[in-house]
Parts: sequence; structure tokens; C-alpha cells
Amino acid sequence: MALTSQIIAQAAKLSAINTGKRVTVIFDKFVTDQVALVVHLYLLSLSVLSAIVCVIGIRWEAKGPLNVHTVAARLVIGGVAIESLCTICLFVFDEGISASQQSKIIALETHFVPRYATPALRRRLNDGVLPLFPKDRPPAVGAVPATKDNADFAIEIASILGAPLNEGAAQIQVGPVKGVVAAYVTRNERGKRFAEAFAKALNDSGIEAAAVPGLMESLFRTPTPSGGKGLDPTEPGQSWVVIVVGERP
Repeated sequence: MALTSQIIAQAAKLSAINTGKRVTVIFDKFVTDQVALVVHLYLLSLSVLSAIVCVIGIRWEAKGPLNVHTVAARLVIGGVAIESLCTICLFVFDEGISASQQSKIIALETHFVPRYATPALRRRLNDGVLPLFPKDRPPAVGAVPATKDNADFAIEIASILGAPLNEGAAQIQVGPVKGVVAAYVTRNERGKRFAEAFAKALNDSGIEAAAVPGLMESLFRTPTPSGGKGLDPTEPGQSWVVIVVGERP
């Protein structure tokens, strides 16, 4: 019996959380300042009119003739009901606005918190990513743009992976990015496995990252600009990866 009660309570809690998230999403997308003003005006106006109707009904009941008492009672009941409904709607609407604003504040605060590798992420990189590390072609790590937040996180990643910092490769081969990007040579499976495992580890830790093909495309294109044959991107020796830490999305 206790277990059943716990399951029901947990299900109700999850349902409430999901409902709250859906309400927040709706308010974020559709409720602008102008919409909020119009809704408040309509609800407040309807509430005031309902109060006036209720007062009229009370006066009719107290001083009106007997033949209007039934109408007066209906006015009072209807006025109270509509006024109560408007009050509830205003409360729910204001709660939705408050939740939406709160989520924006939290997102803004999170945006300015420096990125860093948690102990769990460090373990994940050491256990799940480093075994895929191409020792003969260590990835280069850089920050573009090289702000303090980006550079600090790039240095930390390079330290964990034992990879060299190479701002030149990050800037020239990849350029400015959003989040963290691990660029690898198209069709090179070894580089792809490493880049995807690295990006997944960061994403699972709440840091937006992506594994992106297309690194150094000009070297592998056939014919080359000089008319020769491009390098074979499938060779293990071409498992180049450049990790770039960019601005937060």
C-alpha cells in the first residue's frame, strides 16, 4: 500500500513538472508584453463588470420587488462565479509569466557561468574518449574567439586529453563556432569515432558540442588545385581532429 502511494505521488509530481514545463514553453513562445497587457485588461474589466452585476443583484434582492428576486439571485450568483473565474485566470496567467521570467533568468545566469569539466566529465573523457585518441595524430585544441571563458575551457580540455593547444589550426581550419566543435576529416572513421565520442561526452554533461566533418577538405579533393590527386581521407594517418571552443549558443 505504501509503495503504491509512493508511485502515485511520484507520478503526480512528474506530471506537475511536465505540465509546468509545457506552460513555460507556451508563455515563452506566445505571450509577449503586449499580449500580457491585453489579457490583463480583459480579465480585470470582466472582473469589475462582474462585481458591478453582483452589487446590482444584491440591491435588487434587498430593495426590489418580489418579482425580480429570482433575477437578482441569478445576477449575484453569476457575478460571483465570473469574478472568481477571472481571479483564478489572472492568478494562473501571472504564475505562467512568473515561471517564464524565472526560466529566462536561470538561462541567463547559466550562460554567464564559466564552463568547466566536472569530475564526472573528466572520468568520461578518460574512460570513454581517450582510448579512441589517435596517438599518431593528436587533436589540436583552440578557442575562437579567444575570450577568457573560451580559452580557459580550451586549456582545460587540452590538459585532460593531453593534446596541444593550437590557436592557428582552430582559427584557420575551423574558425568561429557556437559551443564546442570537434571537426574531423570526412570519411575518416578513426577521427569520426573520436570526435563523436568527445562531443557526446560534453553534451551529456550539459555542454553543447558537435562533431562536424569537413576538416581540411582541400587536401583530399581530387583533382587538387594543381591538378594532382588528393590524399586518401580514409587512411588512418589522416585522422586529424581540431577541437574549437567557441561562444555559447
